[in-house]
Amino acid sequence: TILFDFDKGVHRVGALRRGTAVQVQKWTDVSNVTEEDLKSFKTVAFDTVGTMLDCVKIHYQSIKGNTQRDGNLTLKAQGYAGNDFIGLINRIRSYGKDIIFIGHAEEQRNDDLLIHRPSMSGKNRDVLYRISDIMAYLTYEKAPDGQIVRVLKFKASNSHHAKNSGNLGVDTDGNIVLPDLQHAPTFFGELIQKAKDHLNTMTPAQLQTMKAIEERDQFFSECDQINYVSELNTLIEQLDKNHPHYKEMRKHFINRAKQLHFVFDTEKNKYIDPNSRPVDLIS
Repeated sequence: TILFDFDKGVHRVGALRRGTAVQVQKWTDVSNVTEEDLKSFKTVAFDTVGTMLDCVKIHYQSIKGNTQRDGNLTLKAQGYAGNDFIGLINRIRSYGKDIIFIGHAEEQRNDDLLIHRPSMSGKNRDVLYRISDIMAYLTYEKAPDGQIVRVLKFKASNSHHAKNSGNLGVDTDGNIVLPDLQHAPTFFGELIQKAKDHLNTMTPAQLQTMKAIEERDQFFSECDQINYVSELNTLIEQLDKNHPHYKEMRKHFINRAKQLHFVFDTEKNKYIDPNSRPVDLIS
């Protein structure tokens, strides 16, 4: 494994670190990586994906003409940054490498429900969700014997984001207890292999159907967590008329907008909050 350390915290891993670690100072440290550079590694890890995305944005902010007066990227430059990120991931995939993203979770309260989701903008969360085969939320729980254990939750719920295309933890509702990695150093490699073995048993049609259902359910989840009109306008960009579940997704979206009392302004071609001054947030 090679780990690209964007957060510069790999030294805290101590004796558990077994692979090569590269501290990333600037985006080109990783964007210029070649197949030859990675030939000795089976897995490429990024820590953390949120800082990784910030890194590519900083790179484009340093290029003249890419920023607005407030210092934020222009919409065109945001597109370039997003394409650069996806292009790098697709290129590494084409080398036959497994990819691991490590990220922080952030808490969002929606009425009485506390939701844990990846700490990044809505657009970036959607991209990460689409390109990932499996995604787990790591937390602590009390085991039947009273011990506190670390648990990877691969099944999505109203309290956290997750994805389980690899059908992991099928007998434990998608929950997998994280062992002491000093005594189980190959745990994550074996977990990835199980997911790949399951995906390889599925036909292209089955994979396409599963992917469409997961995208629909994730869209529903994102809808239900919206509190601000800016989030609603970001989410509407994800609606694809060619999606197999487009009608369901559009209906769910419209119902959420009504619940929040947001209205669509035909002149501005976006939703507004009639009870407050609309603010456009650029992710």
